[in-house]
Amino acid sequence: MALTIAWEGIGVIANASSTTESIGVGTNQWNEDGSGTDSWTTDTFLQGGECFAGAYSNKSGQQYYRTSTAYNFGSGGNAEGQLLYVWVNCPTIGLLQNKATKGLAIRIGTSLSAYNEYTVAGSDDSNGWLGDWKCFVIDPTKTATATAGGGATITNINYIGVWIDTSAIARGDNIFMDTIAIGKGLRVTGTSTTGWQDIKDYVSTYATRAWGVYDAREKFFGKIYVGSTTQTAITQFSDTGQTIQFGDCEYWNGSAWVSSLPVTAHGIVIEDATGFRTEFKDGVIVGTDNGRAGSTFSGNSNENVSFDASGLTNAASFVKMYATTFKRFKGGIKLHNDADSEFFGGVITTSGQFDPAGAPSIRNCIFSATTDSYSGGLINGAALLWNSNTDIQDCQFIANVDATSNPHGIEHPAAGSITYTGLTFSGNDKQILFTAASGDLNITATGGTNASNTITDHTVIGTGTITVSNPITLTLTDVIAGSEIHILKADTILTADATDTSAYISSSGTSHAYNYNYPPSGYTEVDIHIVKPGYEVVQLENIPVSALNQSVKINQQTDRNYVA
Repeated sequence: MALTIAWEGIGVIANASSTTESIGVGTNQWNEDGSGTDSWTTDTFLQGGECFAGAYSNKSGQQYYRTSTAYNFGSGGNAEGQLLYVWVNCPTIGLLQNKATKGLAIRIGTSLSAYNEYTVAGSDDSNGWLGDWKCFVIDPTKTATATAGGGATITNINYIGVWIDTSAIARGDNIFMDTIAIGKGLRVTGTSTTGWQDIKDYVSTYATRAWGVYDAREKFFGKIYVGSTTQTAITQFSDTGQTIQFGDCEYWNGSAWVSSLPVTAHGIVIEDATGFRTEFKDGVIVGTDNGRAGSTFSGNSNENVSFDASGLTNAASFVKMYATTFKRFKGGIKLHNDADSEFFGGVITTSGQFDPAGAPSIRNCIFSATTDSYSGGLINGAALLWNSNTDIQDCQFIANVDATSNPHGIEHPAAGSITYTGLTFSGNDKQILFTAASGDLNITATGGTNASNTITDHTVIGTGTITVSNPITLTLTDVIAGSEIHILKADTILTADATDTSAYISSSGTSHAYNYNYPPSGYTEVDIHIVKPGYEVVQLENIPVSALNQSVKINQQTDRNYVA
């Protein structure tokens, strides 16, 4: 079974083809309003074999498509929450008026005289666009660059097109329009082991379709829904080694280039049905807790791109990602409460909070440079949200820093006693964010965890406190019974910290366990001094304080000069 790929939303409303549409002033027709020309052309086109074209030589005007259906982008409307996708080609950008005088703009209207315009290029600044085929993606509820006739009524959009104003002589057609669509993104169901590549190939097969959700710049626009709450078969979607980039589209608002999209426009959503599961896989598992050949998912600087599997309800559904990287997913990554789901060997960087949403296994991952905000709009949240049944081990929290606020590695929203296993912190502004209103957080650190027990390394929002206990044992073996053992802070005469009295013992057995919390405060090495009458003094200097249990074999030599 192959994938079924469809629009999530209304879909294509115009193909710019003389076989399905015509030129005229009626509905479902293309036309020109101004001093230019209009025609079908087969010289330049994107989808199919032709497109709608116009010629403007030192002239201005509008190329537009008039719909038979009134599209309502307002609350409760038939296009609520959907985006407008318009393909445009303008090979003579340098002949346009400048952007301040509206050289080229996407225009939407309730009539020819009541419209909103979104400036996308001028001869002085086209925001990096060279004039080749580009799909402009617009949220019609965004504040327009300019309006006329009181502006378009967002609940009644019938005219969709392009305004062009040229300031010099041009030869031949110099504005082209192709497919127009309305939607939120794509819905994908079915089965494929090359899922992402199948989507790219399908929506950019320009001989038959030019949807704009994925373009020649290899970027996605809108959300990708994998699975459905109404699916009537199992969805099994997997791939390896893909680069999935969510793009941005901007318009000139009169003073700056700003996003034409809502901040929640982009993302990946995993869904299932009660009787039919969804399986989402990325990468290849290595051993039992790592991965390779994972894909890289990248967001952008303007939108809160997200990954959300929290809506999965079928007990057999799962998300398994191996060596998967998320970058600039400012909307965060959210899994679902299922122990069959896995995230091994992954990287989350410059992204919002990672929420396991419960039981998924998380191993050998890196969480860095979080953009999560806890309060006040500052980057003062945490890279990972700890749930009551979080299963995470052997992961690193690195360089979660910000110039004006204090991001953290892990957020704990509830008090209680928990265990960290192999969780290491390095170069973060703060380590733990404890947000419970009351109660204490008691952490037992094991398996090489280096969480600090210094309260200033953490943030406590409520009335409780954070205590980190990282019990490590250094075992001295082959000790001569009755030895005096003294463990000192390196290069000092100060006794090292211990969780009991094991830093000094006057008469040992044949082995000795020195117990301490890691990391110690103020030093990283210890000296071990062992004295036993009749034996030479043992002095082991500058022994690194380890985050793991270890043993040291002691070799005490007979003192041949000793006299009892």
